Amino acid sequence: MKKLELITCRKVYSVVILGLLLLAYCFACYHTGLIDTRLVIPQPLARRKNSTDGPPVEDAIRTHVFQIGDTARSLYSDTLGKLPTNPQYHRRWDVNCSAIFAGSERVITSVSKQLLQEQQEQSLMPSDSKVVTWTNDCTLYKKQRGYPTTPNSDEEAGFPLAYILVVHTGAAQVERLLRAIYQPQNVYCLHPDSKSPREFHQAIAGLANCFDNVFIASKLEDVVYAGVTLLLTNINCMKDLTGRSASGHPWRYVMNLCGQDFPLRTNLEIVGQLKAHNGQNEIQSSVPDKRKSRRTEFKFILRNKSIVRTKSRNGPAPHQLKLYSGSAYYAVTRDFVRYILSDPVAIDFLDWTRNTHMPEETYWATLQRAPGVPGGNYRADPQIRPFSVRYVLWYTRASPHKCRGKYIRRVCVFTIGDIHYVQQQPHLFANKFYYDYDPVSLQCLEEALEFRVRHSEESDK
Repeated sequence: MKKLELITCRKVYSVVILGLLLLAYCFACYHTGLIDTRLVIPQPLARRKNSTDGPPVEDAIRTHVFQIGDTARSLYSDTLGKLPTNPQYHRRWDVNCSAIFAGSERVITSVSKQLLQEQQEQSLMPSDSKVVTWTNDCTLYKKQRGYPTTPNSDEEAGFPLAYILVVHTGAAQVERLLRAIYQPQNVYCLHPDSKSPREFHQAIAGLANCFDNVFIASKLEDVVYAGVTLLLTNINCMKDLTGRSASGHPWRYVMNLCGQDFPLRTNLEIVGQLKAHNGQNEIQSSVPDKRKSRRTEFKFILRNKSIVRTKSRNGPAPHQLKLYSGSAYYAVTRDFVRYILSDPVAIDFLDWTRNTHMPEETYWATLQRAPGVPGGNYRADPQIRPFSVRYVLWYTRASPHKCRGKYIRRVCVFTIGDIHYVQQQPHLFANKFYYDYDPVSLQCLEEALEFRVRHSEESDK
Protein backbone atom coordinates (compact mmCIF):
# COMPACT_ATOMS: atom_id res chain seq x y z
CA MET A 1 0.00 0.00 0.00
CA LYS A 2 2.80 2.41 0.91
CA LYS A 3 4.51 1.59 -2.41
CA LEU A 4 1.30 2.36 -4.34
CA GLU A 5 0.89 5.68 -2.53
CA LEU A 6 4.50 6.59 -3.33
CA ILE A 7 3.97 5.87 -7.04
CA THR A 8 0.79 7.94 -7.07
CA CYS A 9 2.53 10.87 -5.41
CA ARG A 10 5.34 10.72 -7.96
CA LYS A 11 2.80 10.85 -10.83
CA VAL A 12 1.05 13.85 -9.33
CA TYR A 13 4.39 15.55 -8.78
CA SER A 14 5.40 14.88 -12.40
CA VAL A 15 2.13 16.33 -13.71
CA VAL A 16 2.61 19.46 -11.62
CA ILE A 17 6.18 19.91 -12.85
CA LEU A 18 5.09 19.45 -16.49
CA GLY A 19 2.31 21.96 -15.98
CA LEU A 20 4.68 24.55 -14.57
CA LEU A 21 7.12 24.01 -17.42
CA LEU A 22 4.30 24.46 -19.94
CA LEU A 23 3.20 27.71 -18.30
CA ALA A 24 6.77 28.99 -18.31
CA TYR A 25 7.08 28.13 -22.00
CA CYS A 26 3.84 29.95 -22.88
CA PHE A 27 4.94 32.99 -20.88
CA ALA A 28 8.26 33.11 -22.73
CA CYS A 29 6.54 32.74 -26.10
CA TYR A 30 4.14 35.56 -25.35
CA HIS A 31 6.94 38.01 -24.50
CA THR A 32 8.96 37.08 -27.57
CA GLY A 33 5.98 37.69 -29.82
CA LEU A 34 5.60 34.04 -30.91
CA ILE A 35 2.04 33.60 -29.68
CA ASP A 36 -0.82 35.71 -28.40
CA THR A 37 0.54 38.77 -30.18
CA ARG A 38 -1.84 41.60 -30.91
CA LEU A 39 -1.77 43.78 -34.00
CA VAL A 40 -3.31 47.19 -33.40
CA ILE A 41 -4.84 48.40 -36.64
CA PRO A 42 -6.43 51.86 -36.51
CA GLN A 43 -9.74 51.85 -38.35
CA PRO A 44 -10.93 54.59 -40.72
CA LEU A 45 -11.47 57.84 -38.90
CA ALA A 46 -14.88 58.41 -37.43
CA ARG A 47 -17.03 60.86 -39.37
CA ARG A 48 -17.73 64.20 -37.79
CA LYS A 49 -21.08 65.66 -37.02
CA ASN A 50 -22.03 68.81 -38.88
CA SER A 51 -21.72 72.11 -37.11
CA THR A 52 -22.98 75.48 -38.24
CA ASP A 53 -20.72 77.69 -36.15
CA GLY A 54 -17.38 75.96 -36.23
CA PRO A 55 -15.40 72.89 -37.20
CA PRO A 56 -17.26 69.57 -37.08
CA VAL A 57 -17.13 67.81 -33.72
CA GLU A 58 -15.09 64.61 -33.71
CA ASP A 59 -16.83 61.39 -32.86
CA ALA A 60 -14.96 58.91 -30.70
CA ILE A 61 -12.06 57.33 -32.57
CA ARG A 62 -12.11 53.62 -31.99
CA THR A 63 -9.06 51.44 -32.35
CA HIS A 64 -9.72 47.76 -32.90
CA VAL A 65 -7.29 45.28 -31.48
CA PHE A 66 -7.16 42.02 -33.40
CA GLN A 67 -6.31 38.93 -31.38
CA ILE A 68 -3.62 37.14 -33.34
CA GLY A 69 -3.78 33.37 -33.31
CA ASP A 70 -1.93 31.06 -35.69
CA THR A 71 -4.34 31.63 -38.58
CA ALA A 72 -4.67 35.40 -38.16
CA ARG A 73 -0.96 35.91 -37.68
CA SER A 74 -0.26 33.85 -40.78
CA LEU A 75 -2.65 36.08 -42.75
CA TYR A 76 -0.92 39.17 -41.37
CA SER A 77 2.53 37.88 -42.26
CA ASP A 78 1.55 36.62 -45.71
CA THR A 79 -0.31 39.79 -46.65
CA LEU A 80 2.28 42.24 -45.41
CA GLY A 81 5.19 40.08 -46.50
CA LYS A 82 4.17 40.79 -50.09
CA LEU A 83 4.78 44.51 -49.91
CA PRO A 84 6.34 45.77 -53.16
CA THR A 85 9.72 46.42 -51.57
CA ASN A 86 12.65 45.28 -53.66
CA PRO A 87 15.94 44.96 -51.72
CA GLN A 88 17.66 47.15 -54.29
CA TYR A 89 15.58 50.08 -52.97
CA HIS A 90 14.86 49.71 -49.25
CA ARG A 91 16.19 46.96 -47.04
CA ARG A 92 13.50 44.74 -45.56
CA TRP A 93 14.14 43.94 -41.89
CA ASP A 94 13.13 40.53 -40.56
CA VAL A 95 11.12 41.77 -37.59
CA ASN A 96 7.79 40.98 -35.97
CA CYS A 97 5.87 44.22 -36.51
CA SER A 98 2.76 42.87 -34.81
CA ALA A 99 4.75 42.39 -31.60
CA ILE A 100 6.20 45.90 -31.93
CA PHE A 101 2.72 47.40 -32.39
CA ALA A 102 1.62 45.46 -29.29
CA GLY A 103 4.49 47.05 -27.33
CA SER A 104 6.42 43.83 -26.66
CA GLU A 105 9.44 45.04 -24.69
CA ARG A 106 11.46 41.95 -25.45
CA VAL A 107 11.06 42.35 -29.22
CA ILE A 108 11.58 46.13 -29.09
CA THR A 109 14.76 45.74 -27.04
CA SER A 110 16.14 43.05 -29.34
CA VAL A 111 15.51 45.05 -32.52
CA SER A 112 16.83 48.26 -30.93
CA LYS A 113 20.12 46.56 -30.07
CA GLN A 114 20.42 45.32 -33.65
CA LEU A 115 19.78 48.80 -35.04
CA LEU A 116 22.31 50.38 -32.68
CA GLN A 117 24.97 47.86 -33.63
CA GLU A 118 24.44 48.33 -37.37
CA GLN A 119 24.32 52.13 -37.07
CA GLN A 120 27.89 52.01 -35.81
CA GLU A 121 28.98 50.03 -38.85
CA GLN A 122 27.12 51.68 -41.74
CA SER A 123 24.36 54.09 -42.70
CA LEU A 124 20.92 52.49 -42.49
CA MET A 125 19.52 54.72 -45.25
CA PRO A 126 20.42 54.53 -48.96
CA SER A 127 22.52 57.49 -50.09
CA ASP A 128 21.23 60.25 -52.33
CA SER A 129 23.56 59.06 -55.10
CA LYS A 130 21.98 55.60 -54.83
CA VAL A 131 18.48 57.05 -55.10
CA VAL A 132 19.55 58.88 -58.28
CA THR A 133 20.06 55.48 -59.96
CA TRP A 134 16.62 54.19 -58.95
CA THR A 135 14.80 56.29 -61.52
CA ASN A 136 17.06 55.60 -64.50
CA ASP A 137 14.26 53.35 -65.79
CA CYS A 138 11.00 54.88 -64.57
CA THR A 139 8.78 52.06 -65.82
CA LEU A 140 10.79 49.39 -64.02
CA TYR A 141 11.16 51.52 -60.89
CA LYS A 142 7.44 52.23 -60.52
CA LYS A 143 6.57 48.60 -61.13
CA GLN A 144 9.06 47.22 -58.64
CA ARG A 145 8.11 49.78 -55.99
CA GLY A 146 4.43 49.05 -56.54
CA TYR A 147 3.19 52.58 -57.18
CA PRO A 148 -0.58 52.34 -57.80
CA THR A 149 -1.73 53.11 -61.34
CA THR A 150 -5.48 53.39 -60.65
CA PRO A 151 -7.47 54.78 -57.71
CA ASN A 152 -8.20 52.23 -55.00
CA SER A 153 -11.88 53.20 -54.85
CA ASP A 154 -14.51 55.37 -56.51
CA GLU A 155 -14.64 57.53 -53.39
CA GLU A 156 -10.94 58.32 -53.68
CA ALA A 157 -11.18 58.91 -57.42
CA GLY A 158 -13.91 61.49 -56.83
CA PHE A 159 -11.99 63.36 -54.14
CA PRO A 160 -8.42 64.04 -55.34
CA LEU A 161 -5.94 65.67 -52.99
CA ALA A 162 -2.86 67.87 -53.34
CA TYR A 163 0.31 67.73 -51.29
CA ILE A 164 3.14 70.18 -50.65
CA LEU A 165 6.34 68.42 -49.57
CA VAL A 166 9.03 70.74 -48.25
CA VAL A 167 12.20 68.63 -48.09
CA HIS A 168 15.89 69.20 -47.57
CA THR A 169 17.69 65.93 -46.87
CA GLY A 170 17.47 62.15 -47.19
CA ALA A 171 16.14 61.45 -50.69
CA ALA A 172 15.44 57.83 -49.76
CA GLN A 173 13.14 58.93 -46.93
CA VAL A 174 11.40 61.40 -49.24
CA GLU A 175 10.82 58.58 -51.73
CA ARG A 176 9.44 56.36 -48.99
CA LEU A 177 7.03 59.11 -47.92
CA LEU A 178 5.94 59.73 -51.51
CA ARG A 179 5.29 56.03 -52.04
CA ALA A 180 3.18 55.89 -48.86
CA ILE A 181 0.90 58.78 -49.89
CA TYR A 182 0.96 58.34 -53.66
CA GLN A 183 -2.25 57.97 -55.65
CA PRO A 184 -2.56 58.65 -59.39
CA GLN A 185 -5.54 60.99 -58.94
CA ASN A 186 -3.62 63.20 -56.48
CA VAL A 187 -0.99 65.81 -57.30
CA TYR A 188 2.29 66.54 -55.50
CA CYS A 189 4.48 69.66 -55.37
CA LEU A 190 8.01 68.96 -54.12
CA HIS A 191 10.06 71.84 -52.76
CA PRO A 192 13.69 70.85 -52.14
CA ASP A 193 15.67 73.46 -50.20
CA SER A 194 17.73 75.46 -52.68
CA LYS A 195 20.88 74.98 -50.58
CA SER A 196 20.56 71.18 -50.33
CA PRO A 197 23.36 69.09 -51.90
CA ARG A 198 23.45 68.61 -55.66
CA GLU A 199 22.86 64.85 -55.49
CA PHE A 200 19.78 65.40 -53.34
CA HIS A 201 18.34 67.72 -55.99
CA GLN A 202 19.17 65.16 -58.69
CA ALA A 203 17.40 62.41 -56.76
CA ILE A 204 14.28 64.54 -56.18
CA ALA A 205 14.25 65.58 -59.84
CA GLY A 206 14.45 61.92 -60.84
CA LEU A 207 11.40 61.12 -58.72
CA ALA A 208 9.40 63.99 -60.21
CA ASN A 209 10.34 63.05 -63.77
CA CYS A 210 8.85 59.57 -63.34
CA PHE A 211 5.32 60.82 -62.68
CA ASP A 212 2.91 63.12 -64.50
CA ASN A 213 1.35 64.25 -61.22
CA VAL A 214 4.58 64.99 -59.32
CA PHE A 215 6.55 68.16 -59.99
CA ILE A 216 9.17 70.41 -58.43
CA ALA A 217 8.16 73.93 -57.38
CA SER A 218 8.95 76.49 -60.06
CA LYS A 219 10.59 78.77 -57.48
CA LEU A 220 12.84 77.42 -54.73
CA GLU A 221 13.67 79.13 -51.44
CA ASP A 222 16.80 79.03 -49.31
CA VAL A 223 14.93 77.95 -46.19
CA VAL A 224 16.04 79.48 -42.89
CA TYR A 225 14.47 78.17 -39.70
CA ALA A 226 11.98 80.60 -38.12
CA GLY A 227 12.12 82.92 -41.14
CA VAL A 228 9.58 83.78 -43.82
CA THR A 229 11.16 81.44 -46.37
CA LEU A 230 9.37 78.39 -44.95
CA LEU A 231 6.06 80.19 -45.44
CA LEU A 232 7.08 81.16 -48.97
CA THR A 233 7.78 77.54 -49.91
CA ASN A 234 4.10 76.84 -49.33
CA ILE A 235 2.97 79.95 -51.22
CA ASN A 236 5.20 79.04 -54.17
CA CYS A 237 3.74 75.54 -54.35
CA MET A 238 0.21 76.90 -54.02
CA LYS A 239 0.81 79.07 -57.07
CA ASP A 240 1.96 76.03 -59.01
CA LEU A 241 -0.93 73.87 -57.79
CA THR A 242 -3.41 76.38 -59.16
CA GLY A 243 -1.44 76.97 -62.37
CA ARG A 244 -0.14 75.11 -65.39
CA SER A 245 1.99 72.65 -63.40
CA ALA A 246 -1.13 71.04 -61.91
CA SER A 247 -3.43 71.54 -64.90
CA GLY A 248 -5.99 68.76 -65.16
CA HIS A 249 -5.85 67.89 -61.45
CA PRO A 250 -9.08 69.11 -59.76
CA TRP A 251 -7.86 68.58 -56.20
CA ARG A 252 -10.18 69.46 -53.32
CA TYR A 253 -7.83 69.92 -50.33
CA VAL A 254 -4.10 70.56 -50.06
CA MET A 255 -1.92 69.46 -47.14
CA ASN A 256 1.69 70.37 -46.42
CA LEU A 257 4.29 67.94 -45.11
CA CYS A 258 8.01 67.81 -44.46
CA GLY A 259 10.39 65.00 -45.32
CA GLN A 260 10.35 63.59 -41.78
CA ASP A 261 6.56 63.08 -41.70
CA PHE A 262 4.84 59.77 -42.33
CA PRO A 263 1.16 58.87 -42.72
CA LEU A 264 -0.85 57.08 -40.05
CA ARG A 265 -3.87 56.73 -42.34
CA THR A 266 -4.53 55.36 -45.80
CA ASN A 267 -5.59 57.64 -48.62
CA LEU A 268 -9.18 56.44 -48.27
CA GLU A 269 -9.18 57.24 -44.55
CA ILE A 270 -7.70 60.70 -45.23
CA VAL A 271 -10.37 61.36 -47.86
CA GLY A 272 -13.10 60.30 -45.44
CA GLN A 273 -11.80 62.69 -42.78
CA LEU A 274 -11.50 65.65 -45.15
CA LYS A 275 -14.92 65.05 -46.69
CA ALA A 276 -16.34 65.23 -43.16
CA HIS A 277 -15.02 68.81 -42.91
CA ASN A 278 -17.77 69.94 -45.31
CA GLY A 279 -15.56 72.54 -46.98
CA GLN A 280 -13.96 73.88 -43.80
CA ASN A 281 -10.22 74.26 -43.37
CA GLU A 282 -8.20 72.26 -40.88
CA ILE A 283 -6.15 74.98 -39.19
CA GLN A 284 -5.31 75.33 -35.52
CA SER A 285 -5.84 78.82 -34.14
CA SER A 286 -5.43 80.18 -30.62
CA VAL A 287 -4.99 83.53 -28.92
CA PRO A 288 -1.19 83.81 -28.52
CA ASP A 289 0.33 83.84 -25.05
CA LYS A 290 2.98 86.37 -24.03
CA ARG A 291 5.84 84.27 -25.38
CA LYS A 292 4.27 83.87 -28.82
CA SER A 293 3.15 87.51 -28.90
CA ARG A 294 6.82 88.52 -28.93
CA ARG A 295 7.16 86.85 -32.32
CA THR A 296 5.15 89.66 -33.89
CA GLU A 297 5.71 92.49 -31.42
CA PHE A 298 9.28 93.13 -32.60
CA LYS A 299 10.85 93.04 -36.04
CA PHE A 300 13.13 90.14 -36.90
CA ILE A 301 15.80 90.11 -39.60
CA LEU A 302 18.15 87.61 -41.21
CA ARG A 303 21.70 87.93 -39.92
CA ASN A 304 24.49 85.40 -40.44
CA LYS A 305 21.98 82.83 -41.71
CA SER A 306 19.87 83.12 -38.54
CA ILE A 307 16.73 85.02 -37.64
CA VAL A 308 17.45 87.58 -34.91
CA ARG A 309 15.25 90.07 -33.08
CA THR A 310 15.80 93.80 -33.44
CA LYS A 311 14.81 96.58 -31.07
CA SER A 312 12.31 97.96 -33.58
CA ARG A 313 8.66 97.26 -32.95
CA ASN A 314 6.19 96.13 -35.57
CA GLY A 315 3.19 98.25 -36.35
CA PRO A 316 -0.31 96.75 -36.14
CA ALA A 317 -1.29 94.05 -38.59
CA PRO A 318 -2.90 95.40 -41.80
CA HIS A 319 -6.66 95.56 -42.31
CA GLN A 320 -7.20 95.49 -38.52
CA LEU A 321 -6.49 91.77 -38.44
CA LYS A 322 -6.48 90.24 -34.97
CA LEU A 323 -3.44 88.00 -34.57
CA TYR A 324 -3.69 84.34 -33.69
CA SER A 325 -1.15 81.54 -33.38
CA GLY A 326 -1.27 77.91 -34.48
CA SER A 327 0.47 75.11 -36.33
CA ALA A 328 2.47 75.52 -39.53
CA TYR A 329 0.67 72.46 -40.92
CA TYR A 330 -2.82 72.42 -42.33
CA ALA A 331 -5.40 70.95 -44.68
CA VAL A 332 -7.12 73.72 -46.64
CA THR A 333 -9.58 73.95 -49.51
CA ARG A 334 -8.88 75.05 -53.06
CA ASP A 335 -10.99 78.17 -52.52
CA PHE A 336 -8.87 79.10 -49.52
CA VAL A 337 -5.73 78.80 -51.67
CA ARG A 338 -7.26 81.09 -54.31
CA TYR A 339 -8.01 83.58 -51.55
CA ILE A 340 -4.43 83.42 -50.26
CA LEU A 341 -3.03 84.16 -53.70
CA SER A 342 -5.41 86.89 -54.84
CA ASP A 343 -7.11 88.71 -51.96
CA PRO A 344 -5.49 92.05 -50.92
CA VAL A 345 -5.93 91.24 -47.22
CA ALA A 346 -3.95 88.00 -47.54
CA ILE A 347 -1.30 89.58 -49.77
CA ASP A 348 -0.76 92.55 -47.47
CA PHE A 349 -0.65 90.31 -44.41
CA LEU A 350 1.95 88.07 -46.03
CA ASP A 351 4.14 91.11 -46.62
CA TRP A 352 3.64 92.23 -42.98
CA THR A 353 4.74 88.85 -41.60
CA ARG A 354 8.09 88.94 -43.42
CA ASN A 355 9.78 90.57 -40.42
CA THR A 356 8.21 88.38 -37.76
CA HIS A 357 9.46 85.21 -36.05
CA MET A 358 8.07 81.88 -37.32
CA PRO A 359 5.47 83.69 -39.48
CA GLU A 360 3.94 80.45 -40.74
CA GLU A 361 2.50 79.85 -37.25
CA THR A 362 0.84 83.27 -37.36
CA TYR A 363 -0.19 83.54 -41.00
CA TRP A 364 -2.51 80.54 -41.38
CA ALA A 365 -4.03 80.81 -37.90
CA THR A 366 -4.84 84.50 -38.30
CA LEU A 367 -6.41 84.23 -41.75
CA GLN A 368 -8.51 81.29 -40.56
CA ARG A 369 -10.25 83.80 -38.23
CA ALA A 370 -10.56 86.67 -40.71
CA PRO A 371 -14.09 87.52 -41.89
CA GLY A 372 -15.13 86.15 -45.27
CA VAL A 373 -12.22 83.70 -45.69
CA PRO A 374 -13.31 80.56 -47.60
CA GLY A 375 -13.40 77.60 -45.24
CA GLY A 376 -12.49 79.85 -42.32
CA ASN A 377 -14.02 80.13 -38.89
CA TYR A 378 -14.77 83.67 -37.79
CA ARG A 379 -15.85 83.31 -34.17
CA ALA A 380 -14.93 84.72 -30.79
CA ASP A 381 -13.76 81.56 -29.03
CA PRO A 382 -10.17 82.01 -27.83
CA GLN A 383 -9.09 78.65 -29.18
CA ILE A 384 -9.82 76.44 -32.18
CA ARG A 385 -8.16 73.07 -31.96
CA PRO A 386 -9.76 70.90 -34.59
CA PHE A 387 -8.90 67.33 -35.42
CA SER A 388 -5.23 67.83 -36.15
CA VAL A 389 -3.53 66.82 -39.38
CA ARG A 390 -0.17 66.08 -37.79
CA TYR A 391 0.84 64.46 -34.50
CA VAL A 392 3.97 65.78 -32.79
CA LEU A 393 5.23 64.70 -29.38
CA TRP A 394 6.74 67.79 -27.77
CA TYR A 395 9.02 67.70 -24.76
CA THR A 396 6.98 68.76 -21.74
CA ARG A 397 6.80 67.60 -18.15
CA ALA A 398 3.16 66.70 -18.70
CA SER A 399 3.80 64.69 -21.86
CA PRO A 400 1.30 61.80 -22.21
CA HIS A 401 4.06 59.49 -23.44
CA LYS A 402 7.74 59.30 -22.63
CA CYS A 403 9.78 59.55 -25.83
CA ARG A 404 11.76 56.36 -26.42
CA GLY A 405 13.79 57.92 -29.19
CA LYS A 406 15.58 61.27 -28.94
CA TYR A 407 14.61 64.93 -28.91
CA ILE A 408 15.51 67.36 -31.68
CA ARG A 409 14.42 70.96 -30.97
CA ARG A 410 12.13 69.59 -28.25
CA VAL A 411 10.40 67.26 -30.70
CA CYS A 412 10.55 63.49 -30.21
CA VAL A 413 12.21 61.50 -32.99
CA PHE A 414 10.20 58.31 -32.89
CA THR A 415 11.63 54.83 -32.69
CA ILE A 416 10.05 51.38 -32.52
CA GLY A 417 9.50 51.88 -28.80
CA ASP A 418 7.09 54.73 -29.63
CA ILE A 419 5.03 53.54 -32.58
CA HIS A 420 2.66 51.36 -30.54
CA TYR A 421 1.60 54.67 -28.98
CA VAL A 422 1.88 56.82 -32.10
CA GLN A 423 -0.28 54.56 -34.28
CA GLN A 424 -3.13 54.89 -31.78
CA GLN A 425 -3.32 58.65 -32.31
CA PRO A 426 -6.25 59.90 -34.40
CA HIS A 427 -4.11 62.20 -36.57
CA LEU A 428 -3.50 61.76 -40.29
CA PHE A 429 0.31 62.05 -40.10
CA ALA A 430 3.04 61.91 -37.48
CA ASN A 431 6.34 63.72 -37.09
CA LYS A 432 9.24 63.07 -36.61
CA PHE A 433 10.93 60.02 -38.15
CA TYR A 434 14.58 59.64 -39.17
CA TYR A 435 15.18 56.83 -41.64
CA ASP A 436 18.87 56.45 -40.73
CA TYR A 437 17.99 56.41 -37.02
CA ASP A 438 15.21 53.81 -37.14
CA PRO A 439 14.11 52.37 -40.51
CA VAL A 440 12.07 49.63 -38.80
CA SER A 441 9.46 52.12 -37.60
CA LEU A 442 8.85 53.20 -41.18
CA GLN A 443 8.68 49.59 -42.36
CA CYS A 444 6.11 48.62 -39.74
CA LEU A 445 3.94 51.65 -40.45
CA GLU A 446 4.11 50.83 -44.17
CA GLU A 447 3.00 47.28 -43.47
CA ALA A 448 0.06 48.40 -41.34
CA LEU A 449 -1.07 50.83 -44.05
CA GLU A 450 -0.73 48.17 -46.75
CA PHE A 451 -2.71 45.74 -44.63
CA ARG A 452 -5.58 48.19 -44.27
CA VAL A 453 -5.56 49.05 -47.98
CA ARG A 454 -5.80 45.38 -48.92
CA HIS A 455 -8.35 44.69 -46.21
CA SER A 456 -10.48 47.55 -47.55
CA GLU A 457 -10.19 46.26 -51.13
CA GLU A 458 -11.23 42.76 -50.08
CA SER A 459 -14.24 44.05 -48.12
CA ASP A 460 -15.45 45.99 -51.18
CA LYS A 461 -15.50 42.88 -53.36
